[in-house]
Amino acid sequence: IKKEIKDSVKIEPARETPVFTKYGGWLKECYVKRNDFVEEGDLLVEFDSDSIEIKLQQQELALEKAKLKGDQYLKQIQREIELAIIDINKTEEKLSEKENLRNNLLSENSSFDVRDLDKEIENLKVQIIKQNITLEGIQQKYEIAKANLEIDIVNYEMQVEEIKKQLESTRLYAPKSGMVFTLQDIDEGEYVSAYRTILTIVSIEDVQLKYTGINASKFEVGMKVTFTLDKDELPGEVISAPYYYSKDAPDSVKEAVIMKIEGLTVEKLLSLKSDIRVTLVLDQKEDAIVIPKNLLNNYLGFKYVYVLENGMKKQRFVETGIDNNLDVEIIKGLNEGDELIST
Repeated sequence: IKKEIKDSVKIEPARETPVFTKYGGWLKECYVKRNDFVEEGDLLVEFDSDSIEIKLQQQELALEKAKLKGDQYLKQIQREIELAIIDINKTEEKLSEKENLRNNLLSENSSFDVRDLDKEIENLKVQIIKQNITLEGIQQKYEIAKANLEIDIVNYEMQVEEIKKQLESTRLYAPKSGMVFTLQDIDEGEYVSAYRTILTIVSIEDVQLKYTGINASKFEVGMKVTFTLDKDELPGEVISAPYYYSKDAPDSVKEAVIMKIEGLTVEKLLSLKSDIRVTLVLDQKEDAIVIPKNLLNNYLGFKYVYVLENGMKKQRFVETGIDNNLDVEIIKGLNEGDELIST
């Protein structure tokens, strides 16, 4: 005889993985429904992407324009540098010519007045200094323009990448394999705000089972249970029970029994045709004397049955053991083979 609890249970995940969009958008289509099983990488939800695609094209065009305009400007400055160098070279050639002339004149006639020539030479030297300063200014302008262009390009590229991320976020894929446990009721064309959870996925390893029936108080942590999935039976264990919750816990928590299940597979859940049921054996005994409970009588706490002895109906007091509401164990007062009769 067994005294056991049998009742239906519900799936209660240990962990849920939320699926959401980081940018928000208008829902185009949802490709899954609650309790569907998905593989990692499966497309789950798609948002309207037309406006983002246009925005991406505009930003990529702006990036190309910035590169083209920047390159043209740098080439213009490079041309200025080249012209400045040419001017310096010409002035240096003139200076060299004047210095050679002065030296030749002094060597031929030491009394020759070279003061005007010296003045020209000094002016050329001053001109070369000014030209070099101008060249340095142009070169600095080039470096600044180049640095600014690089910054602008990086900024444009970052904006392009950000828009690409927005575009990628219009298609949400399964982050892991598992079951779609929750799914928000969102209509196609409805706006979904950023970071709003659209659905959650529970992997098969995170599936637990929850019982909230009238016998919840009889479950204790560590008790072994058996789950029935149609024709299959799988072992399990109680990991949380009402006795162990604090008084401050919500009633919905305090009245719940959480159990883990072993050997559960996706295939078993997919093929499930009825509710999962749990069996908890509270007491059992082999080779016991067991009678239907409707044959047991009770008067002022005294329990008795009627037996047939020598063709006569006789009352016999008994002591009972395990009682499962259908049958009852008789531990004293009856022997194997006794013939019972109803009242």
